[in-house]
Amino acid sequence: MSMNLPVRGTAMRVLVALLAVAGGVLLRLALLDFIGPRTPFMTFYPAMMVAALCGGLVSGLIATALMGLAAYFWALPQVQPFILGSASWMALGMFVFTGVLAAALAEALQRARTRATEAEVKAAVAEERCRVDPDLLRLAAIVESSDDAILSTTMDGFISSWNHGAERIYGYAAQEALGQPASMLCPPERSGEIPELLARIAAGENVRNLETVRLRKDGTRIHVSVTLSPIRSRDCSLAGISAIVRDISERKLTETALRESRQRLLFSQEIAMLGEWELNLTTNTLYWGPGVFRIFEIDPDTLSPSYEAFLALVHPEDRGLVDKAYTESLAAQRPYAIVHRLRLPGGRVKWVKESCRHEFDENGSPLRSLGIVQDITELKQAEAALRENEAFARTIIDNSPDCIKLLNASGELTYMSPSGPRLLELDSVEPLLGKPYLAFWKGSDHERAAQAFHEAQTGRVGRFEGFCPTASGTPKWWDVSIAPLYGESAAGNASRFLVVSRDDTARKLAADALRIERERLAAIIDTSQDLMFLKDPELRYLAANKAHETVLGLAPRDMIGKTDFDLLPKDMAASCRATDLAALREGSVLLDEKVGETWYRVSKRRVENDWGLVLGVAALITDVTVSRNAYDALRESEELFRNLVESAPEAIFVQTKGRFAYVNSASLKLYGATGPEDLLDSFLLSRIHPDFHAQASERVRRVNVERLPNPPMEQRHLRLDGRFVDVEISAVPLLYGGENGSLVFVHDITERKREEALRSDMERIVKHDLKGPLNAVINLPLLYQDDPNLSRDQVEALRLIHRAGLSMLEQIDQSLTLYRIETGSFKLSPLAVELQVTAEAGLAPISGDGLLCRTMFSNLLKNAVEASHRGGVVQVRLCAAGDWAEWSAHNAGTVPEALRKSFFDKYSTHGKRQGAGLGTYSARLSAEAQGGSIAMHSSEALGTTITVRLPLWRAGA
Repeated sequence: MSMNLPVRGTAMRVLVALLAVAGGVLLRLALLDFIGPRTPFMTFYPAMMVAALCGGLVSGLIATALMGLAAYFWALPQVQPFILGSASWMALGMFVFTGVLAAALAEALQRARTRATEAEVKAAVAEERCRVDPDLLRLAAIVESSDDAILSTTMDGFISSWNHGAERIYGYAAQEALGQPASMLCPPERSGEIPELLARIAAGENVRNLETVRLRKDGTRIHVSVTLSPIRSRDCSLAGISAIVRDISERKLTETALRESRQRLLFSQEIAMLGEWELNLTTNTLYWGPGVFRIFEIDPDTLSPSYEAFLALVHPEDRGLVDKAYTESLAAQRPYAIVHRLRLPGGRVKWVKESCRHEFDENGSPLRSLGIVQDITELKQAEAALRENEAFARTIIDNSPDCIKLLNASGELTYMSPSGPRLLELDSVEPLLGKPYLAFWKGSDHERAAQAFHEAQTGRVGRFEGFCPTASGTPKWWDVSIAPLYGESAAGNASRFLVVSRDDTARKLAADALRIERERLAAIIDTSQDLMFLKDPELRYLAANKAHETVLGLAPRDMIGKTDFDLLPKDMAASCRATDLAALREGSVLLDEKVGETWYRVSKRRVENDWGLVLGVAALITDVTVSRNAYDALRESEELFRNLVESAPEAIFVQTKGRFAYVNSASLKLYGATGPEDLLDSFLLSRIHPDFHAQASERVRRVNVERLPNPPMEQRHLRLDGRFVDVEISAVPLLYGGENGSLVFVHDITERKREEALRSDMERIVKHDLKGPLNAVINLPLLYQDDPNLSRDQVEALRLIHRAGLSMLEQIDQSLTLYRIETGSFKLSPLAVELQVTAEAGLAPISGDGLLCRTMFSNLLKNAVEASHRGGVVQVRLCAAGDWAEWSAHNAGTVPEALRKSFFDKYSTHGKRQGAGLGTYSARLSAEAQGGSIAMHSSEALGTTITVRLPLWRAGA
């Protein structure tokens, strides 16, 4: 009986050796009382031989070594602890020699028997082949030459045939595989597959192209496709199972690489908010990538892509534009790019940029259209916010009470705000543009202005106070600040200067300088400009795009296989490593980082394969400096202009949809509010007198809908405490919070209206109450002057009283006439009036009112005489000038310079204790009421001349 058992595998041979050693030791312990201590190897020799015969060379050597150690420490007698005598050493050496020799002989014997068995099998197979037909021989040859593994098993799962393809795929030789269970080819987690497949075959089922995982001899896992078929004997009974196994590992690796590449592409598109689409023009089928469904906010399971479905998502106002762009692009065979809006459920609007190109066959017929869609809503919102900010800034500047100017680098005037011409009393600013700013200042003021300009050129804000009259000569003091403005390519030098001049004659300085900042928000159109890379789990670069060469100066080919510490500064590399580790640990990282003056949005994601094995880190780094700076500039600009409005002395508020949206501190004071919450979101009409509701509603519609400014007008507004205030209100259109509204300026004129009403009441009371008693003064002398008892002197006195009464009545009538002219109720009934003065011969009468003419000329002559020096001469001249009569009075006196501009205004007077300031005012009203005009010219050299022009009388006119 042969002891040569088919034990294969190192583990099994070690196990056989351990069992043999254990058996030898146990047997010695059992027979110790019978064999005595002087025969230590009696039981060890049989155990060593069993191990050699069963396990071959490896098992024999292991058993020899272990039992030799057991004899040394336990069985052999020792002279001293762990010291053997010579006889013991000889016995131990003989045992080891014998064991090695027996193991070698057993291994040689086992191999000889294996070769003999194989020879017998091959001889039997050859003999059998000689008996089979040629077709079976050809089939066997095909099986042996196939690249696929073709093998068979018994119904209990043991391998019975094994071709060369099986040796190549699994790594086992035929002699190693034959007779072994097929389960040795399965990974541990798939050990249950073999019994299941055997059961399916036994049930008459064929298994075709089953994709699974198997083990090679070296432990490597491979992907295979298995086809199983039953083997039947001549009596059709089930004799075994044939298997055709194809190695598909390379295909699986390719599929995995493609899937991972697709995942990275989809991740990049998600980060960049991109989506791709393809329209097959031959089959009229449309494909939308996941990014398109994400941008359109559509569930792919609820909508099939189509061109009509796409147009339905496009904003109605943009559908024609989009359809035209695609149609014309296809007809012209050229790509196109377009920006348009989408209208999403709920009325939300999203902005997208769409690019498309077409492919054509050799005949020019279209084959397909390929396109990408990018969500640019955030960019559009940032641009809108910037435009709104600029519009708000422009509105503030255009309505600022200060004179704001811009100078170029040479100090020449290039711009002046609309308030400038008004403050400087200019008809137009055009003649001043291009002139040196310093030329407007004289004397010591010129030196101070030059010093301030020099400070601005050195990068500081220059300030000074100076005197500069207006174009009409009105004296004004100015508080001026000059600040440098820097352009993008100014190389550190100021490209322009901002000059803010505040009229310090009427109000205090509201701000040191007004800065206007312009921010340009650039759209990220081409994602290839962003940094994209892939690293392995050790954070070594596996791939990087060309943007690294543009942004960091690192060629992608020089980055592969290196870490950030090999390429970047230490602190930057440490920061990159920290975010990489966070992505590996948490799955993804999204944050903003600032490098120098540049802000980057860093998005990193852990990359895994289908089995959960971490492959590395993928990243997309986008330059978001423009949007971050735009946000910071918007916040700073809003704070600057809000402070400017809050410091204004007049009430300023913003209305949208007819409601208060913003109020400054002066508005709270005007309406008696304790805080903004008392007014905000309340209706504007709730603070307006009912008599003005219709008018106010129309003005709100005009500014909100027609976007037209509302000129100043007077209204009555209601305070929160119930009191009414008279105001002068004006408004300009303004986009606030994304809604149409207006910036409203309110000036409290309550006190002025009260004074005017009081003055008007006093004038009317005096004028009407005097006329009653005056009738008696005029008429009583007429009744008594014919009394014969009166003396001549008494009669003359009565006549003087009568004439004085008539003169006083004439003056009262003149005052009433002037009042009617002021209020607009006077209607001229022109008559021919002869001016009885020294005049040109044959001068025609004028067209006017006699009473008005007499009062006007008497007041002017009276003023001319009073303003003359003692002994002076008043020259009066009357002549015809075309269709006009021109009357003038001249004296050597001069009108004070401060009074010249307001000479004909009401209550304008200077140096006269008893003067009321009504003479020249009434003269202007009288001249204008008769269709004429009046003017004054005064200078130190030529004196003062008053000129009145009235129309000549035309008969039948």
